Amino acid sequence: MKSNPEKVQITVGEYYVFLLKWDCWINGRSKSGQAGSLLCSKLQEREQRIIERLDFLARIRNMSVEELKMAIVNGGGIEQAEE
Repeated sequence: MKSNPEKVQITVGEYYVFLLKWDCWINGRSKSGQAGSLLCSKLQEREQRIIERLDFLARIRNMSVEELKMAIVNGGGIEQAEE
């Protein structure tokens, strides 16, 4: 079996999975693409900025940050958030 040198599998905790999903959604990237350029420590460094951006995006959608976070985590993103 040939291995794919570009494929990397990582395991991170549930909290970091949510941060990655939010960051991917905000930046319009796939999880694998974003994960390839980030480590958990990088997400931790960006956490406050991610939350600030989510706050802004939630406000312009007239919804709470928690509602937006859950829409993103559940895979709905903009479409689910605007319903």
